[in-house]
Amino acid sequence: MPHLQELVERHQDDPFVILAVNFRDSEQEFRQGMESFNVTWPTIYQGSEGGQPANPIGKLFQVRGFPTYFLIGPDGKILGSGHDGAAYDKKIAELVKEIKESARQ
Repeated sequence: MPHLQELVERHQDDPFVILAVNFRDSEQEFRQGMESFNVTWPTIYQGSEGGQPANPIGKLFQVRGFPTYFLIGPDGKILGSGHDGAAYDKKIAELVKEIKESARQ
């Protein structure tokens, strides 16, 4: 979570959004985590169905571990994915730079 907070702060003025989806925790754990980690970025809670995680997004994107990061370009295509957010810092910076440059044209 600290890395996500750093990304949010570093890119607060950039055309960049972090969106989190939680389908693993109970609603109480989710709300406690939001508060204790001071989550400031948009987060969706999918809840559970019959005591099992409700994870249509996880199934669609084949999430196999937590957290899983997806880097999505402005055209909606997935540019990369993985479990190490720090590994995407350089790619995120490059993408933000490209978006800013294309907006100036």
